[in-house]
Amino acid sequence: MNKKMASTSTFAKATVWLVIFQVIGLVIPLLTLPILARSLGVTSFGQIMLAQAVVFLGVVFVDAGFNTESQRKAAIATSKLDAHQILIDNFIARLVCSVPVLLVLLVVGFLIPDLPFKLVVLSLLLLLGTLIFPQWWYVARQQGLKMGIALMGGRSISALVIFLFVKSSNDQVIACVASSSGTLIAGMLLLPSWWPNFKAQRAGLNWSSWRGYLNSVRHNIFSGFFSSASVSIPVLALGFFAGTFQTGIFTAADRLTRAAAHVLSFVEQSCMGWFAKENDKDLKHADRLRVKALFVLSATLLIGCSSVALMSNWILQLLYGNSFLPASLTLQILCLWLFLYGLRKAMVTFYWSAAGQLKAVAIIQWLEAALVCAMAGFGAYWSGSLGASVGLCFAELVLTMTAVVWINKGTR
Repeated sequence: MNKKMASTSTFAKATVWLVIFQVIGLVIPLLTLPILARSLGVTSFGQIMLAQAVVFLGVVFVDAGFNTESQRKAAIATSKLDAHQILIDNFIARLVCSVPVLLVLLVVGFLIPDLPFKLVVLSLLLLLGTLIFPQWWYVARQQGLKMGIALMGGRSISALVIFLFVKSSNDQVIACVASSSGTLIAGMLLLPSWWPNFKAQRAGLNWSSWRGYLNSVRHNIFSGFFSSASVSIPVLALGFFAGTFQTGIFTAADRLTRAAAHVLSFVEQSCMGWFAKENDKDLKHADRLRVKALFVLSATLLIGCSSVALMSNWILQLLYGNSFLPASLTLQILCLWLFLYGLRKAMVTFYWSAAGQLKAVAIIQWLEAALVCAMAGFGAYWSGSLGASVGLCFAELVLTMTAVVWINKGTR
């Protein structure tokens, strides 16, 4: 077996393990959604989803703008010391930036009507979990199996608490804490696996180099934040304009398609490290691999999204009960959004992120933020959950067409 085939085989195995455990890790909280929805009711369920959407703004600020470049560097790092230097630079920079973000989240959560402030405070466990769970590093170092096991364990514990203790709307606080703790628990489970190696390399680390790292990614922090924060915009707009009932209806459908989008993001991230290495070896070969990967992805998305859209009524009734059936059309529209979103994110990751073209990525991210905020926000104001989903689709259609045009012009 030549080196190219061996590299491909190693990548394929790492990706398979990553996808398997990511799917299992996401299926677990999806199975708890019916318990939450049926036990809490539409309004109380919507309040928890809205509180978590607020905190998600902080999660993506200390995640999206930092991790893409860190993952690329970690993927091509040739020594353990270099890999751990990238890890500590990323952690310190994110920790420093999380302090002002925390204050902003508390103010935003306090201002939203019909949202108990205590739910926002409890949902901050999501932010803490993101800080101590370096999933990008495990993906880059092709340790998806280890990361997946920890993630599955953390979310299993969270789901068990929900299953045992959430029985009615009176258990809203327990439901909020448990549903916000899965990643935090996973991060704690991973500590024993990386701390000994980190401790061995600690003497050689530069504890002030995080400033240089922060400076190198500064133009991607806000673009990455606004791009990824657009996930929360429809939910927040619904909370302000349409109330927590419409928020509950929308999030019942949105959580299903976002879970699939989350799995896709891990597949794309795993591919990015591979394409980053191939770019350095043979650009034409890397381009052929990109086309093949996009073809397989588009066929898979078409089959999966079409199947879910056709079975939307059955899925919602099975998971949530009759009270959530108004979300059926919303789910069908979001399936179209998922198809477009998956292709567009893959194109950006394969062609620009893998090549370290951060400015091109930033442009797409700013455009995404502007389109989603404008279209999904107006849609929520115009027609509640249905309008928000239509706005998301229109925004994603424009973004996908833009990415295709730029790629054909050779902007990478």
